[in-house]
Amino acid sequence: MPTPYLANGSGPAGGPTLLSVVAEDHLRAVVRQAATEARCRGCYEALDLSAGLEAAAELRPELCVLDVTLVDDVTRALQRVVSSSSRTRVVVIAADGGDEGFLDAIAGGARGYLTADVAAPSLARALEEVLADYVSVPRRLLGVLVDQVAADRRGPGQQR
Repeated sequence: MPTPYLANGSGPAGGPTLLSVVAEDHLRAVVRQAATEARCRGCYEALDLSAGLEAAAELRPELCVLDVTLVDDVTRALQRVVSSSSRTRVVVIAADGGDEGFLDAIAGGARGYLTADVAAPSLARALEEVLADYVSVPRRLLGVLVDQVAADRRGPGQQR
């Protein structure tokens, strides 16, 4: 069982449950603060991917914050989290916010994508957006996504 940060029921009734799969202490503290600001009723922590996957299957949280430094294949890891509970929405935290990592996260089913220097209020806002069925990504990466979709639609060998 993952470590509870906020015991079930300590947040507002009906608030979401969050699973944090984050290794680094400072980032875990940011996630805790964001969970409080986003009015989560429960926040659980797993320090590695294996424990996180087990916790996702057991808890079926509404939200999961996943630190991609813990995974070798972000697309596969996300698919495993999402397949354990179709109601779980994943927000990825990435060290560098590079284009390929972003596209891999979106392809794997991430509903949010932020860099590891995120502040708690920004993460809380992203969690709330994702819970409201929006996608939360930095604006600078939207062009990357649009370009990729356009390239996929054009097919190989066709230019803009």
